[in-house]
Amino acid sequence: MKPTPSRILVTALALGTLGVAFTATTTAAAEEKTVSAGRQYMGYTGTQWATDYGITRGRCDGKAVAAVLAEPPATPGTAAIALIAGLDLDPSDKACAAQALELLRNHRTARWNVGNGAHALTTGGDSVVNGLPCRPFVVSAKGRKILGTACQSQPGLWEVVRP
Repeated sequence: MKPTPSRILVTALALGTLGVAFTATTTAAAEEKTVSAGRQYMGYTGTQWATDYGITRGRCDGKAVAAVLAEPPATPGTAAIALIAGLDLDPSDKACAAQALELLRNHRTARWNVGNGAHALTTGGDSVVNGLPCRPFVVSAKGRKILGTACQSQPGLWEVVRP
């Protein structure tokens, strides 16, 4: 019979205080497995994303991003990936940059290579411009560096306000 948090709790109560410490650890581990199985990635302003495309590990899976961009969303008005306007990059590179703005912690870098050379985006600290949540960034692409600030005008939609 597979142990469940409720069975472990009953066992722990029978064992006393030593069992309670064991229960807390085991229950937390069981909850972590449940969260991981249905993992959601919290975006910059609270948007939930089903996948991070590798961004939280410092990479962007360009092939997966290109596949998502090739298919329209199943539900109109929803997107499976963040988007950015105002950057002179190919669509897959823009999506990797937007997803990095959406999911990277401050002062972190994501790298990718979709086929147009190596790219990277490094985020800065939080800021507010015209009442919108914004992030300064540096993009390294096509042999040049682009410093700017992007603001989130809608969940998952970033616009460059300072190139």
